[in-house]
Amino acid sequence: MLAGGRTPSDVRERTGVSLRALLPFGDGTILDQVLSALREGVGADVARVIVVGAEAPGATCVAAGNSLPDSLANGIAACEHDLVFVSAADLPFLLPESVKTFLSLADASLDMNYPIIPLRVCSEAFPHMKRTSLLTREGRFTGGNLFLVRRDAFDRLMPNLAAAYRNRKSPTRLAGQVGLGVLARVALGQLLPATLPVAYLERAVGRVLGLSLKAVQVCAADIGADVDSMDQYRQALAHISERTV
Repeated sequence: MLAGGRTPSDVRERTGVSLRALLPFGDGTILDQVLSALREGVGADVARVIVVGAEAPGATCVAAGNSLPDSLANGIAACEHDLVFVSAADLPFLLPESVKTFLSLADASLDMNYPIIPLRVCSEAFPHMKRTSLLTREGRFTGGNLFLVRRDAFDRLMPNLAAAYRNRKSPTRLAGQVGLGVLARVALGQLLPATLPVAYLERAVGRVLGLSLKAVQVCAADIGADVDSMDQYRQALAHISERTV
């Protein structure tokens, strides 16, 4: 679990908390919520829980790096299992059922599995939380904040990971990273969605990364509802208040 993400300055000034994962939420912190959901969702298949950048009871804690790719590398280095389930730690609404669903639909024989969520599902569940999305033949999707990766594929993933992370909020920049042909196809797909199937994007991204991968379509808005800003944190607190009334 990647828990080293820093809070923006306005969040830090208001809460006195420097890590997003440690922001108060419900009866504990966001980290508590995510850790509980992951443990229940993955169940007995969990060999070891590793938290990068923060302390957590019952988990192996390792230091965060200077960037997300560095932090991920630190976490992967501490893993002993061939299959690694990676999650962000700022998902306050993450549900065990969503974790179970994603893992049941993933193909563990592939190098990497990444969740994509129908935008309408996110808009219905969290109408005030804005999400970056991409229109495809199968519909408009936004990305989730967890993935399943084979440990031996990580070294091949690392060279492109930093650039992909910088471009994560821009689908067209991500497409540009994998080539002008893909960029053109993505642009055309926004006008003619039938020309841009998800399977094409899987093949194109996999070819550039040198990985076999699957975009796992899952109707779980909680996987994509992360907290990156004061506005999102307020919305998350307001949403949980509405649910408990």
